This record gives sequence, C-alpha cells and structure tokens, in this order.
Amino acid sequence: MLTASAEAGLIDQQEYFQKRVASHNLSHYYLLERGDFAYNHSSSGNAVLGIIKRLDAYDSGCLSTLYIVFHPKRDIDSDYLLHYFESSAWHGDVAGMVTEGARNHGLLNISPDTFFTARCSFPSLPEQRRIGKFFIILDNLIAAAERQEALLRQKKQAYLQLMFPQESETEPQLRFSGFNDAWKRIALRSVLKINEERNTASEFGFDKTISVSTMRFKPEGNGAAHASLETYRVLRVGDVAFEGNRHKEYPYGHVVINDIGDGLMSSRFRSFRPTQLICVPFWKYLLQNRYIMTPLLLRSTMRGTLMNELVVDDFLKQRTPMPSLQEQLEIGDFFETLDRLIENAEGRIAQLRKMKSSYLQKLFV
Repeated sequence: MLTASAEAGLIDQQEYFQKRVASHNLSHYYLLERGDFAYNHSSSGNAVLGIIKRLDAYDSGCLSTLYIVFHPKRDIDSDYLLHYFESSAWHGDVAGMVTEGARNHGLLNISPDTFFTARCSFPSLPEQRRIGKFFIILDNLIAAAERQEALLRQKKQAYLQLMFPQESETEPQLRFSGFNDAWKRIALRSVLKINEERNTASEFGFDKTISVSTMRFKPEGNGAAHASLETYRVLRVGDVAFEGNRHKEYPYGHVVINDIGDGLMSSRFRSFRPTQLICVPFWKYLLQNRYIMTPLLLRSTMRGTLMNELVVDDFLKQRTPMPSLQEQLEIGDFFETLDRLIENAEGRIAQLRKMKSSYLQKLFV
C-alpha cells in the first residue's frame, strides 16, 4: 500500500508511517506499475496545489482512489515529466481550476477530467530526453552527497561510542597510539559550579542571544522585551548549559558547552561554569555522547510538564570519564575535523539543491 510524500515520493505506508493506515480490502484501490504517476491533490504549506510523484521505488503498489493516477504517452519522456512536476510550471492552469472555497480539509476539489484539461508546454522529444537526463544526473549527485553525509554521521556516532569508555569501563575500545593510561572518573562538581552571572551591566544585546538547543547565535533575539535582557544569564566560552526538551536522540534533554563566543541565554536554562581550565573541544563531544550522557541524565533529571528539569545536586554528583589533557586535545581535534567534513558535505548538498531549484525554474515553461 503506497502513500505520497513530498520528500520520499511514492512510498510504502508501513515504511513512512510505521503503521498501516489503509483498509485491508484493497479491491477498490488503484494498482500502479513502476513509472506510473500519482497526483496527491492535498494542499499543504510547502505544496499549496499538492504534489505529483512517479513510482520508482517498487515494481508495483496499491494507491487510494483519492489520488489521480496516469502514465505518460509515448511522445513524452518520463524523466522530463518527473522533473516538470517538481517545477512550478504546471501550477498556473491547475491553480485556476481550484478556488479557496473548494477545499475540503486540505483536499483540493479537482476531478481527473478537469485535471487532464490543464495545458502544458513541452519541447520536442529529443530535447525532453536531454533535459530529463540532465536532472537525473543532478539527482544522482545530490543522492551521492546525501549518502556521504549520512555515512560521515554514522562514523561519528560509531567513534563516539568507541573512543569514550562505557559506564563500567576505564578505557575506550579505540585510542590514539601513545596513550595507555586508564581514564579517571571525576565528579562534575570537581570541574563545574553553578553559573549565576547575569547581564546586569547590559554587556550584551539581542544580537548575542544564544540558542541553547543549537548552540548558535540568534541575532534577532528570541522575542523577549528589551528590559528583560538584564535578567538573562551570561554564557561565556566554556560554560555548560542544560536544555530539557525531550526528543529521540536525547530523551532526558541534553547538555551543551559554549564554543561559539560569549553571549546570553534565557534564565530558564541551567548553566555551569568551569572552575579550572578545560579542553572545550573534548568537552563538546563528551557532552554530545549519548552513550555517556543518557544514563547520567537519567539519574539527574526529573520529568516536567513540557520538558525535563535538571536536579543540580544530582547532576554535579555524577561522574564522567576523563583522560589526560593531551589525549583530550587529540580527541577534540579528531571530532572537530569530522564535523568539518560533515559541514562540507551539508554545504555540497545545499549547493546542489540550490542549483537544481534554479534549473527547475529556467528549463520549464
């Protein structure tokens, strides 16, 4: 049983929703073959007129009759048509067939007969084939860049697990040569204290507001009144903050270290300041390491209405593995290099997607 997704195209419902949402009786459903197209005329924020996708992932599949399904004729190149419908070239005529008042819970009221009267401008078949092939090559480049990024992220998670000791261990499974000493387990209170510094002297303005969840500056601030800036906590480089929102990767919230520059954070977040010189890059990846931090936060947080709350005394009592300073520097440098590779891969993907978007506008009319 298929469903249509703007990102994944025509995909198995079980895979997309993690459950079956269709009836078990499929006798009244459309049967699509590989290469068939389906129009999901359900309006959404990023697709006001719905989406049109081709079945590429499977040889065949069933689809609800709420969709409009079709197959290209012989004088239309399928790859050209696939990308034609990724562009906005088809929106003009279809938009004129639907009015705001004709929508029913997001479903555009357009019949197959009406849809097929929409006028489209196609070039000759040889030109269609060249355009279709061009976009297929571009899609392949994007897919390759996405695979590279995914692989780098997988490697990072593997190295986070291998290069830090687990709870009952004194040494990691993987180390740089020359390091043989056991890691110490230190109490967090031996290196951190509660940070109570406030912006009372108005040292920082809105442009230095830090998003704790992303550890990025928010030049526009977070909507707080100007007078409230004096109550904000000052977060300096090396300071540690707890953000209690729960999600799959961090079920008990997560702890981050400021490595971007001095700034401000909302007073609703807990913050800690180092009592001694620390290796910020190492601590950044130590705190990112969910294999270490998930059990640690399980023991030092309590569930709140909207987010987890940190129990400060319990948090500072927790022990964390710590190698020599030189090994910290090596580990921090290794993961920073890996993050730069991931960032470069993200930039490559963004560049290719921007290029594709530009060509979708220029090559279709």
